[in-house]
Amino acid sequence: MPTPIDLNAFFHVDVNKDSRKYTSFVTHEGQYQFLKVPFGLCNSPAVFQRYINIIFRPLINDGIVLPYLDDIIILSSSFEEGIKRFERVLSIASEYGLEISFNKSHFLKKRIEFLVHVVEDGKIFPSTLKTKAVLNFPKPANLKQIHSFLGLT
Repeated sequence: MPTPIDLNAFFHVDVNKDSRKYTSFVTHEGQYQFLKVPFGLCNSPAVFQRYINIIFRPLINDGIVLPYLDDIIILSSSFEEGIKRFERVLSIASEYGLEISFNKSHFLKKRIEFLVHVVEDGKIFPSTLKTKAVLNFPKPANLKQIHSFLGLT
C-alpha cells in the first residue's frame, strides 16, 4: 500500500557561507544573498536531493521510502505497516523541520501514480499516458525519423 507524500521542504537547506555571494541579487531596496537554497538555481535540485537522501538514508536503505526531490513514496504491504512507516517518516520530517503538504499527499492507496509510473500490488509499471504516447507515435518512415524517435538527434 504505497503512500505518496509531498514535502514543503525547499528553503530548508543552508547555502554554504562562502557560496552565498554567488546567489546575490539586486533590487531597488539593495543587494541580497540567499541564506537558504532557493528554487531556480541550476544546482538547487541536486543539492536538495542530496539533503533528502541524507535525512532519509536509513529508510531508503531499508526499502521503506523512495524519495524524488520533494516527493516521497512510502512503501508498505499492509495498512498497519503503512501507518508505522508513515509515523517514522513524519518523525524524521519533524526532526528536520520539513513540512508535509497533506493536501497533495495520498494515504495508503492500493494504486497510485508517482512520477509517471503506476504503483499497484507491489509492482511498478509505466502510466498509461506514457505508453499511449509511445503507441500513438507515428511510425518512422526513414532513418532520420528513427533517430528522432530514439532521441538520437
